[in-house]
Amino acid sequence: MRRGASFENSLVTESGPR
Repeated sequence: MRRGASFENSLVTESGPR
């Protein structure tokens, strides 16, 4: 149930607003 979410989450965490 966490396939695309994990991938997108990774990018968001690495390319976050910080």
